[in-house]
Amino acid sequence: NLSTIRNKVLRMGEAFNMQSYTRTEIGRSISDFYLIPFDGIFQSMDEVYAHSTVVDGVTKIIQPDAKPGDVRYVDVNGDGQITEADRVHMGHPQPTMTYGLTNIFKYKNWDFSFLITAQTGGKIYSALGRAIDRQGMGVDINALSRWQNMWFSEADPGDGHTPSALPGGISEEYDNRWLYSSDFIKLKNITLGYRFKLKKGGIVKQLRLNASIENVFMIDAYDGGYSPESNNSSSRISSYDYGAYPQARTFNLGVNVQF
Repeated sequence: NLSTIRNKVLRMGEAFNMQSYTRTEIGRSISDFYLIPFDGIFQSMDEVYAHSTVVDGVTKIIQPDAKPGDVRYVDVNGDGQITEADRVHMGHPQPTMTYGLTNIFKYKNWDFSFLITAQTGGKIYSALGRAIDRQGMGVDINALSRWQNMWFSEADPGDGHTPSALPGGISEEYDNRWLYSSDFIKLKNITLGYRFKLKKGGIVKQLRLNASIENVFMIDAYDGGYSPESNNSSSRISSYDYGAYPQARTFNLGVNVQF
């Protein structure tokens, strides 16, 4: 099975509606992510000075208070500073396609079934990552594994995505460092069963034993939380993850008896 999802705002009472990470406006999908573009980590003061633009004939350093190890942003509107005006649309939380596959195999008295689910085209914002990231809060307690690869020095720049843990290295801006694809493919269920042959005329007409596993494994590229299926927002059309638990892997044994 396969389904596609498209949505567009045709009319609303205000010009737009802003949330922390999203913006809804006429002509676009509901709750588009609206963030400042991340442009890497400053590796030296030369890079800080080089990150400049010309405003009214004067060269202006875009982030004059930055230092090596700090986050660098794109000055989208070219005014020589990083402000809310530099936010741009960066995708939507709703997947554009969801699909699944299921089948049952039978051989003699054995049966085996599986269910695969997947989605593509959506985004998820790790509000958990941003929350413990701000002001260096995440580098001494409850840090995500990303902080193992933080910027330390020009000789040890880390992963090029995680800033320095020093004061000022963490930005308060709503940027896209914590925006991820919510694409995944998941083996949702596998079930193995065996049907016993019984003598005719007995009290028990049919006996079947089965074992199953739910949420077997998932393939995804999300490391801002437990799972791209997580969603703590109050709206079904938004996708913020504040560290929601993933769906539990469960093991079941069953007996089916017919008399």
